[in-house]
Amino acid sequence: MFFADRFRTPLSITFAFVATHNHFVLDRGGKVFNRTAPVIKLPPETGEDAHLGLLGLLNASVACFWMKQVFQDKGGWRHWWRHARTMGVARYEHDSTKLLQFPIPTPADPTLIAFARHLDTIAAARVADTVALAIDTAAAQDHTALTAALAARRDRDLSRFRQMVALQEELDWYAYGLYGIAADLPRIPPADVAELVPGNRSFEIILARHNLDIRETLARGEDPGEQPTAWFARHGWEPVTEVANIPDLRYRAIVERRLDLIAQNPSLALLEQPTYKRRWFKPDHAAQEAAALDGWLADRLEDWAREQPAPWPMQRAAAALETDAAVQAVAQELAGRRDYELEAILRRLVVEAAVPNCKTDRYSAAGLEKRAAWEHTWALQHAQDRGEDVTVPVPPRYGSTDFAKPSIWRLRGKLDVPKERFIAFTEMPGATGDRALYGWAGWNPRQRARILLALDDQAEAAGAPLPGRYGLLWGVWFLLPWVAWEAEAAAAEFRGIVQDLVGRAGVTEAMLGEWAAGRKGGRRG
Repeated sequence: MFFADRFRTPLSITFAFVATHNHFVLDRGGKVFNRTAPVIKLPPETGEDAHLGLLGLLNASVACFWMKQVFQDKGGWRHWWRHARTMGVARYEHDSTKLLQFPIPTPADPTLIAFARHLDTIAAARVADTVALAIDTAAAQDHTALTAALAARRDRDLSRFRQMVALQEELDWYAYGLYGIAADLPRIPPADVAELVPGNRSFEIILARHNLDIRETLARGEDPGEQPTAWFARHGWEPVTEVANIPDLRYRAIVERRLDLIAQNPSLALLEQPTYKRRWFKPDHAAQEAAALDGWLADRLEDWAREQPAPWPMQRAAAALETDAAVQAVAQELAGRRDYELEAILRRLVVEAAVPNCKTDRYSAAGLEKRAAWEHTWALQHAQDRGEDVTVPVPPRYGSTDFAKPSIWRLRGKLDVPKERFIAFTEMPGATGDRALYGWAGWNPRQRARILLALDDQAEAAGAPLPGRYGLLWGVWFLLPWVAWEAEAAAAEFRGIVQDLVGRAGVTEAMLGEWAAGRKGGRRG
């Protein structure tokens, strides 16, 4: 339910309802969160500093420790063994009611606020400085400019990432003092915090040393009683066992002091464990850039496809885009070479973002059975629209094996919701391989039905017999109820054309099955 009075003040703190760790974020307004992201609303007169102070506490490792004692482990007892081995990957349900019990020593502490503000500012900068922005800024110049822009953005992001690691670590240790866990803690003021590479934190050095002992024990052929940790491999960082390997002399001295305190203070030893510390995965800039470059080029292709009045082969799309300087730069960056083949790159993008128009090429045999149940539900819904008193059943959900290709499952999901960019007209006779036809998935039912009829005319002119065109005509017949919602006259026109070809009953399931079984040389799109 939406309560308007709760949103009259813009500031909110939201958090992940189910997560491995404490992830709390300050929202400055303009958003509405669903049930998986509860919202903390402070009194209307509460300023941003108080929000940031609370945010800092909630994101501290000591808060993570408290939450994992109070909140429910979603895996229950079955996950305890895995929880110990994987160090913190068990998911917890962050219950809003229980969260009200969280102890707050001093939310208005100015140093705490400074830590939280720095982290919030840098995180916002990382979010805003996207790969897509770098592509938009530099691609139109040339490939050299694009490469330089991506490299500069990568350096900025890594620097900000390391700043966040350092600030979070210092916030954790500052919070230990606020909760009275230890006195005379070595600290670095927020303004003096330098960059920090994960692997150099105190608890990680302890973990790396213990891991080294386990590996040496195994190397001797003895049983250490436990397996080496996957913490460092999972997060992408090199383990550091010697404090002398920390390059920053000032931070090296602080780590040495903190290691001594952890050895002396059981409370610190309990808290300074991977289970409660912020997990920093090494940014995979190569994967981010590849995904963004793919997305940018797919956007450019979709913009072109939106303006096309009819389906097109891949050669036409490549010819239309190959003179665009920005497309050239992006394609070269994706290929990693000057002599790239734009058509091959576009084909890869389209095949992964296209769904066959005809259901026999979209689903597996099991999926077609579920599709029949969905079509029965739709038929009853159309009857309801006509005023008939019918009971509409809930159709079954789809699974990954119900679709002809994994890419279709990723695009459609369990409710078969269309999210694809392109249509693959695999039912067109002879349209396979390099002659495959694609279209924009944004065409409405009336446009799509008219296009299918035009393809049928082309197939007939090329000598395709009527039974070989049943796939095209079935697509028109199936769309008629949706066409009628937009234009009854158009639906009547299309219905008449199909009936003139195949009879008053239209294209039946038997006809479609006969067509699918008799296809030769065809393939799923």
